[in-house]
Amino acid sequence: PMHVATHADAPVHVEEEYPYIDEVPIERYMGKGVVVDIPKKKWEVITPEDLEKAEPSIEPGDIVIIHTGWHRFWGDNLKYFVYSPGLYKEAAEWLVKKRVKGVGVDNQALDHPLGTRIAQPPPLLPWVLEEYKKETGREVYEDFPYWEPAHRILLTNGVVGWENVGGDIDKVVGKRCTIIGLPTKWIKGDGSNVRLVAIVEK
Repeated sequence: PMHVATHADAPVHVEEEYPYIDEVPIERYMGKGVVVDIPKKKWEVITPEDLEKAEPSIEPGDIVIIHTGWHRFWGDNLKYFVYSPGLYKEAAEWLVKKRVKGVGVDNQALDHPLGTRIAQPPPLLPWVLEEYKKETGREVYEDFPYWEPAHRILLTNGVVGWENVGGDIDKVVGKRCTIIGLPTKWIKGDGSNVRLVAIVEK
């Protein structure tokens, strides 16, 4: 239940011996940041080039909220959870190299869905592999060989992450603001629902 709506993942969610949600300093979940518009369609990947060109520019220390527009399809449905775009290994490496503080996405996970258990072995939805090959002519594992690399790269390098960001995100796209998304202090929890807030200074 802590990994369905807008929520933060704890590092231990993907790697043993890393902090639980109550062990991550709360100040990591607040700070100056930017909401960048990177429109994407079904199964498209957010790339380092997308992040490099984003406006306003992403700076070291920023909390970065990525708006793909996919939050409009939110719901307990295949379109949102299976067909969304997403981050993958190269973009996560770019964000860590940029020394950002946090990353939030308006889709189902910090990773592209084909880099999650939806398609990674053993796949939860084996038919997705067939559909991807029919549409692209390629095997899923040619294009998405790693299991949740963005989760692992970001969370094990001290970058906090929020998934399923939505609500009024459209009102702050393209703005610099103060971003706050505090988790519940759930002892030994691997994540927490949050109320993610953007404060725009006039």
